[in-house]
Amino acid sequence: MKNKNLIFSFVGLIFLFGIIFNSYFISAETLYCAEKTISGAWCQNVPFEKVDTNFQYAETSCQATYYCKTGTCVNSNEGVCSSNVPKKVCEQSKGVWDEKASKDIPLCNLGCCLLGNQAAFTTQTRCGKLSSDYNLNMTFRKDITNEAQCIASAYPLIRGACVSDSEFQKTCSLITKEECNKRIATASGGISVSFHEGLLCSAPSLGTNCLPSNRTTCVEDKEEVYLLDSCGNIANIYDSEKMNSPEYWETIQSGRESCELTYDNQGNPTNSDVCGNCNYLDGSTCKASQRTDSIKPEVGENICAPLNCEWKGKTYLHGESWCETTGEAGNENLVGSEHILMKCYDSEVLVEPCAAFRQEICSQSSINGFGVSSCVVNRWQDCISQTSQENCEDSDKRDCAWTEVSGIVNLSSSLIGLGNLTGGAACIPKYTPGLSFWKSDARAEQACSVASNYCVVKMKRGILGQLLKWDTWRCEQGMIDSLTGTDNNCECVTDQDYWKSEVNKLCSAVGDCGVTKNYLGTIGELSEIKVDKIQTGKDAETTAE
Repeated sequence: MKNKNLIFSFVGLIFLFGIIFNSYFISAETLYCAEKTISGAWCQNVPFEKVDTNFQYAETSCQATYYCKTGTCVNSNEGVCSSNVPKKVCEQSKGVWDEKASKDIPLCNLGCCLLGNQAAFTTQTRCGKLSSDYNLNMTFRKDITNEAQCIASAYPLIRGACVSDSEFQKTCSLITKEECNKRIATASGGISVSFHEGLLCSAPSLGTNCLPSNRTTCVEDKEEVYLLDSCGNIANIYDSEKMNSPEYWETIQSGRESCELTYDNQGNPTNSDVCGNCNYLDGSTCKASQRTDSIKPEVGENICAPLNCEWKGKTYLHGESWCETTGEAGNENLVGSEHILMKCYDSEVLVEPCAAFRQEICSQSSINGFGVSSCVVNRWQDCISQTSQENCEDSDKRDCAWTEVSGIVNLSSSLIGLGNLTGGAACIPKYTPGLSFWKSDARAEQACSVASNYCVVKMKRGILGQLLKWDTWRCEQGMIDSLTGTDNNCECVTDQDYWKSEVNKLCSAVGDCGVTKNYLGTIGELSEIKVDKIQTGKDAETTAE
């Protein structure tokens, strides 16, 4: 036994000696404080061969140098404060170095950052940065001074039963965790308050005075129909099949766990009498039931009402828009008529007139059968100056129409605005502009004068008739004038009403001119076409305005 003890002691002595020797050997190596090492690290105590001599170094501990002195590094943009950071390292990371401890720097004071249902123990600046990055509303609580308390405050907006227990009864409110925590903090007078996440106030397990009921309600910012308990707290979505289920009155359930609302091909709910799971995107929302509703709820006074609109016997979906005019259908250019943009929004038809005098027109289109309309500028101003059908009908530049005109309507270059039109056609506004014709307005007179026209009729009578002056003037049909290339325009004499009608078409096309109906369907009392006959030698020239 003694030999064994001696051997054990000897081995232990050798081991101890080795430790002492090794310790002596390591401590004998000289260390330097390198501002930067050859491996790229900053402010390290290393042997000389690892020092980057392009930077400062000293044969001492880094804590004893000024260039590697540690302090707090503040990143003011990110709101992050790092302790025990060498000045050089802080400057390299674009931070601001301060020799004070982080607790002594106001910007570095920590608090509880609440973002949605998340919590972080950080600085107020960092909290603001996170709020901006994730587009979440923030709450920063300076009164919470440790991380454990902050994490416990997470999910502040989650809802549940907040139960107040006194010696007489248990009352309850369905509120957020944050709201209940405030009640817990201010509870007094022998009342204890507790929060029960995810439970309804009617939960049998809580034993409160709140019981199931047959009442329903619409909730602000929500589209579903909700049940109410006997205390007036919101419960789950109305589902007639689960009304008597204890489980349905126990926990808060999502819409996916409730009934499914069905719709017909017009987008109207078909089972809203038994299901309150309305969906705004599908075209329904919670509203009070009306006497005129075809479907009545089995329970309560609220129902999933359609968002569709009825207009002139046609159903429009929520969000659809279409065009109307104050004039008769199919004729948007009647005097005094205006274009109107109609919108179906939340089962109501909204009326938005386009700009007056038809300076705006209503443009209508559809996307997969869904009507989309808007008021756009009426680009009519340069229609009458276009001399080719291609330019006239260039819809990227103007709103014009190329129309055929009777040959008896003169389109010579002497007409203002109609330019060099030939071939019996004219470029006119597709949507004629309105004019303040009822008062002295030079612009209205000028616009209408563009369409004023004249018809030259070649008349003849015999030589004897010219001498005796008893023969009448006659227009010879079909004779072509060698200068103008046109016939004798006998129609202007023999069928003057037809000629006036053709001229009137141009007058009506350029604005509120000529003889036409107004948007009420009546013709103005002062509207007329004035015809003057001018006898010049053997020619008779007829002018219409």
